[in-house]
Amino acid sequence: MHPDRPSPHPPATEIAGDPIADALLNDALEDALDQSDLITASRVAFEQSVRYHRAELYSVAVSYSDLAIEAWRTFFHARPSRALPSVRFTELRMLNASAAQHFNRGHFDVAVERIQEARRLGALLPGVALIASTEWNAALMERWRSDFPKALEHAQRALAIYRRTSDPMSIARLSLFAAQIALDCASMFRARGAEQQAASYLDRARAHLEIARPPGNDLAAIAVDGNFRVIYSIYSRLAGKNEDRVGLLESVARRARSLDHPLLEGEVYTALGNEFASQAGKTGEALICFRKAFRLLLSSHAPAYAVWPLRALKHDWEYNLDLVAHSLR
Repeated sequence: MHPDRPSPHPPATEIAGDPIADALLNDALEDALDQSDLITASRVAFEQSVRYHRAELYSVAVSYSDLAIEAWRTFFHARPSRALPSVRFTELRMLNASAAQHFNRGHFDVAVERIQEARRLGALLPGVALIASTEWNAALMERWRSDFPKALEHAQRALAIYRRTSDPMSIARLSLFAAQIALDCASMFRARGAEQQAASYLDRARAHLEIARPPGNDLAAIAVDGNFRVIYSIYSRLAGKNEDRVGLLESVARRARSLDHPLLEGEVYTALGNEFASQAGKTGEALICFRKAFRLLLSSHAPAYAVWPLRALKHDWEYNLDLVAHSLR
């Protein structure tokens, strides 16, 4: 299990949302807090956080990760043992998980703080593979800020570590994310008229896509495959391929709906909106997709991703406002 899905001790083997497992773990957490056993409280809270993180229930996971970090730091405050590598290693895992959860929930200030804390801690643990998760989180933040080249640098650094230390699913997921950022770069440079740079980023996106196919056929692999198809459709559009991208995306939307996966469905409709926006006379269809994407993503456990359809809607509103202003002159 890779660090962005940290595996605490004891291993989190139960399915998140299992009421019996939840009751047992919450009872253990309450008992630990009642006895001021902060180490046990931190470990149990982190286990709960990981279980809900794996299920992408970030709104629940984040409260447990914050408790885990607070209990861990309280116990080791002013203790010489805080400098032990194992203590720092565990705190770094907690910080990485917390940063991703806060980002997904749209708590960007806290996410940035967690990333900075993880960077400072990671500097004290040279050669630790967990820094890859910190780099991934940094890439998420820079992409949200629309600094796509910097985001890609972070993703590439994370991927270099993943290729040496991680499992095939994590490598596929990060390769997919790197492809997505490379496509952001290509789109940005094309809008500026820098075709040569855009073509270079398209080549990089294609290279990442070639190794981004998820292994296996479990639920996680199905979700990653859905994301693969969404991001491939963006590559196909920017590369000018003559393919039925609308049909491809609509099939992924149906699959996401059947899996009750609003995050994936919202990203599909964002891609559909961009696809229609690139076609002459399809502005109305594009806006319908962007609005649907915004509603889906805002109501999901990762509302941070609603920023992408929101920016498209804002761009359309500003464009029409300029037209009105021009007509009144």
